[in-house]
Amino acid sequence: MYRFFLQSPSRPFNASSSGLPPDTDSVTTAANQAVRACTPDRKRPRQYNNYSPSFRSKIARYALDNGNTKAAKHFTEQLGRPVNESSVRSIKTAYIKEVSSKRTDTVDILPKLAQGRPVMQGKIDSRIQEYVRNLRKNGGIVNSQIVIAAAKGIVLHENKTLLVDYGGHICLDRSWAQSLLRRMGYTKRKGTKATKSLPHDFQDIQAQYLGRIMDNVSEFKIPPQLIINWDQTGVNIVPVSQWSMDLRGNKQV
Repeated sequence: MYRFFLQSPSRPFNASSSGLPPDTDSVTTAANQAVRACTPDRKRPRQYNNYSPSFRSKIARYALDNGNTKAAKHFTEQLGRPVNESSVRSIKTAYIKEVSSKRTDTVDILPKLAQGRPVMQGKIDSRIQEYVRNLRKNGGIVNSQIVIAAAKGIVLHENKTLLVDYGGHICLDRSWAQSLLRRMGYTKRKGTKATKSLPHDFQDIQAQYLGRIMDNVSEFKIPPQLIINWDQTGVNIVPVSQWSMDLRGNKQV
């Protein structure tokens, strides 16, 4: 436990606000000057402005009418924080492209372009994510192996030529599965010991289940002696385990 109370080497011990001992004598003063000379200044992280799509459109229209410099000054005074001219310029350029692509005179909403590389699977990626969420919602276990198997089945159904095995560019390996789960906000979780919460439509599910049993009994004339209760039988119709992938922060897993 003692190591948690040790001072970091990058921050010399001291009670003063500068992080250095007070200059009580010439030796300490000389040492403090040498430490200041070799210690780089810690710069505060840059603060980035995030504007709503409607406000971005407003900035662009003002810049078109008054210029980038006046627009930056105007919105700096309005927001109470600096608005760079380069940001105004890029917003105006995006606005012009948006107006040109839609063939209109003005647009009220100017969304920010998506950042990062596009996913390899394209539109199929959303279908894979939807399947994984439904699998977890129905109590199934989600891990890299299951995600790879599910994704392979979906890609084979949609367009198998996208897979590396068929000359395509999609390689469904463990690193890809981990990347997908990370983008979905899933993390490795262990099943909670507390009682699982019932779904909000439990009564409807129960009624549908009993209704299917009665329909089969009536249709196939099944005698009561052959109706077997499987309630306590350990038969899993989906993969189960104590560990799974679930949304970060969920209390019930």
